[in-house]
Amino acid sequence: MKKLTNLAVLFSLIIFTSCSNNDEGEIIDKIKEEELSEVMEDFQKKIESIEVPNALRENSDVNAQQTETYFNLIKNYGITFSSFFTIPENASFENNSVVGRGTFTGNSETYTWSSGNTTINYTITELVDRYTFIYKIVSPDFTGKLLDGYSLKDGSYAELNLIDPSNSNLSLSLKWTYTENMSKVEINIDSNKFLLESNKDNSGNIKVYENGALSSECKWNADGSGSLINYVTGESYTW
Repeated sequence: MKKLTNLAVLFSLIIFTSCSNNDEGEIIDKIKEEELSEVMEDFQKKIESIEVPNALRENSDVNAQQTETYFNLIKNYGITFSSFFTIPENASFENNSVVGRGTFTGNSETYTWSSGNTTINYTITELVDRYTFIYKIVSPDFTGKLLDGYSLKDGSYAELNLIDPSNSNLSLSLKWTYTENMSKVEINIDSNKFLLESNKDNSGNIKVYENGALSSECKWNADGSGSLINYVTGESYTW
């Protein structure tokens, strides 16, 4: 959990870089931008909309409070990383369409902007059923790919992968899944996993895996009642 919190602090600094020049003004090729550069906005709105019941939020029981802490941490992580894809109004723009044998097969857009001595190149490509994206950074401390991933056009799934600048290995992955009745956010860090499922009626559950094994599980009902199980100690609690 400590590593999860530390990463949140680190990447809030990078996100500030991408949003610091977001001034009012016209954007180049507004129609295309709405189709490609804003593809993550729906996921951010969906994440922001999930909530625990008020009765759980207001419950003074220590395990209910622990459950809400887990919930807010995972939810805020999902919001934080989706915010990477906010494009400043003054970003430069390049569009490339890919055509094969007279048939449209892809549309790629690259946005570039700078803050201080850091330059960001954000490329979005439209394919048949999805949008893919690559987020590259050029700076004195690191030059290369920082993020990649994709989102399905039907809005049911998105995935983001964070690259460790020190060794180019996968450091963290974030997955968003949506159905009519359920929203899911999954965070994978090394061999640890945090899985949040929120149902349409505000019931839900959180599972925490450490070194590949389920270590704790929180469940709550629509009325705010719930339970917490610590699989390491064998203890369980209800409220």
